[in-house]
Amino acid sequence: MQSISETFPGVELTGWFVIAAPADTPADIVTRLNQEMDKVLKTPEMVQKLADLGFYTEGAETPQATSAFVKAQYELWAKIVRDIGLQPE
Repeated sequence: MQSISETFPGVELTGWFVIAAPADTPADIVTRLNQEMDKVLKTPEMVQKLADLGFYTEGAETPQATSAFVKAQYELWAKIVRDIGLQPE
């Protein structure tokens, strides 16, 4: 049996979390939410709490970077699903 990175070079299986808002949310609200989440995620207490649970964070990415990341993940996993012929049951 091969690992996923042996079958699909460069692919890593990692977990991630995103807070999402409806597409029509005003940009100033998205910016504010992003800034506040970044502050919370960088507090020593939150960093430690997450570390105790096995999570690591450097804070919130920008909304644009997060959008690009989610899009890239969607495309990557859609390709893998197609390549292995996975079908819904």
